[in-house]
Amino acid sequence: MTALGTRARPRARGSAVWLRKNLFATWRDGVLTVVFGALGLYLAFRFARFVFVNARWEIIQVNLKLLLVGRWPPNHLPRIAVAVSVLALWGGLIGGLIAARQVRRGTSVISGMSVTQRMLDLGRRFGLMVATILLLLALTDTGGPWLFAVAAVAAGWLGRVAGGRVGRLTLPTWVSRLGLLAMIATPFALYFYLVDAVPLGEWEGFFFNL
Repeated sequence: MTALGTRARPRARGSAVWLRKNLFATWRDGVLTVVFGALGLYLAFRFARFVFVNARWEIIQVNLKLLLVGRWPPNHLPRIAVAVSVLALWGGLIGGLIAARQVRRGTSVISGMSVTQRMLDLGRRFGLMVATILLLLALTDTGGPWLFAVAAVAAGWLGRVAGGRVGRLTLPTWVSRLGLLAMIATPFALYFYLVDAVPLGEWEGFFFNL
């Protein structure tokens, strides 16, 4: 019990130090943190009230497919799921390789973060995107989009883990060059994979504009 307690205290102190350094360094910083924190909570409450109480989502729910992918043929929708999952894996690999390289060079910022700091950092970078995706998923009435989202998240996580491990290895030059060529070719291969089903001129909707 003592050993566990001893190990737990530095993390708690680390989080407190980070909060004091970044949000409450001076009394002015403390006032700004409290004021803008309260304002942020109020705006979040108003937004949540609009989303879950006042807004009328029926028209969006009925036309959700048209909004997201336009007139993309339903029989080719699985191609979008495959492409997004592969892109998530691809992005995770790149992120893992970059993180491993930073660790080797001693320039990694993430490795020095506590769990709280890491969660805040992830929320700052991906919070809006995650909230938007969850809102769109909440408007669906089938399980397909949820499975699609879970597959994409799992692919991104696997890519991140695999990239972090591969990045710590010392690989032959030809293997590194082959991997680099594969990473460069992936977006082009996915483009032709989608164009083979639907011509580029017919790509519509929020998903493709994004």
